Amino acid sequence: MKSDEPAAAPYDPALRRWMLSVILGQVVVCLLRLWLLWDVWGGFVMALSIALGYYALREDLPSSLVCLWGFVNAYEAAWDTVTGTVSLVMNLVWFRLTECLVIVVIPLADILGTVVAWQLFKDRELRRVGMLTPVVQKNRRGQRVPEGA
Repeated sequence: MKSDEPAAAPYDPALRRWMLSVILGQVVVCLLRLWLLWDVWGGFVMALSIALGYYALREDLPSSLVCLWGFVNAYEAAWDTVTGTVSLVMNLVWFRLTECLVIVVIPLADILGTVVAWQLFKDRELRRVGMLTPVVQKNRRGQRVPEGA
């Protein structure tokens, strides 16, 4: 997929490694989801999200794909939290602690994907001075970073 986005400075290599690590972690969680919980539909949707993240990584992280991957992970995290609550209670009643652990880890893997996508987006905005640069250009205390810093 070739986009007509302007060429920008490459992403921070540490963020690329983080994205790859999160994708590999999501693969492990997806396999556990399929194997232990027999959640075929949820595993299929998670596998599609993993494929989207890998494709974005392979295509040198176009911002549209990174944002889409982040939104898909955010949606999955919300969905898995809501649907996993009932399953978690039922598995706690039956003392299936391994399944409980997998149910808790699934949304955490999705949240990690969302956080990494947000960090990649911020990195890109700061490197190319995009429209949302003033929003992401704050330090930890909520103050604006000086222009030359």
